[in-house]
Amino acid sequence: MLKAQEGTYNQEEVDVPLMMQKQDRTADSLNSEPLKDFWLVKDMMTFENIGFSNTLDGRK
Repeated sequence: MLKAQEGTYNQEEVDVPLMMQKQDRTADSLNSEPLKDFWLVKDMMTFENIGFSNTLDGRK
């Protein structure tokens, strides 16, 4: 959840790791997909009632 006026809409293509990966994958061999529509926020804590996962190879 993101409150109104808390983010900025951005269209920049980025390769994002797929949510489901085989267990034996390393950060260098992750399957990914290109996405280009994002809401940017100043800090990840700007989101309301959302959990976060660990960073893998600089990605969350």
